[in-house]
Amino acid sequence: MPKLFVSAAITFFLIGFVTLLGVVGHLQVTEDIPWLLVAYAGMNFLLGFGFWMREKWLLPLLGLNLAGYTILHLATLVSGDPFVIRMGVNIALALTVWGLVYGMRRSLADTRWGRLQGAVFLVLWASTYVYSFVSALM
Repeated sequence: MPKLFVSAAITFFLIGFVTLLGVVGHLQVTEDIPWLLVAYAGMNFLLGFGFWMREKWLLPLLGLNLAGYTILHLATLVSGDPFVIRMGVNIALALTVWGLVYGMRRSLADTRWGRLQGAVFLVLWASTYVYSFVSALM
């Protein structure tokens, strides 16, 4: 199943690239930097590298991401967000990606820069989720 990791890596690299194009477009139109989009692009590139190298940090941090989606979904239910279906789809996608990585956990490895990549991903993830959670409650 190594092709699954390569396919996931290419997918996350492409998502990160498209997000960077959105950052450039936003920068040209409004002349300010959309830091949330920059963080999402960085997270997608780190996930791409993680899948490409089959990093061990993917499993716990994707599980944390799934928990974050679920908590954010519950927060939007409380605040009456009209995009409840979109959040349900996000939870389902996060659960699917985590389940695939969990199913292939024996093929994950610890590489030289893996812990640093995981730490940077955790910082980016925490910053985006704190911002998203606070925005959902307001």
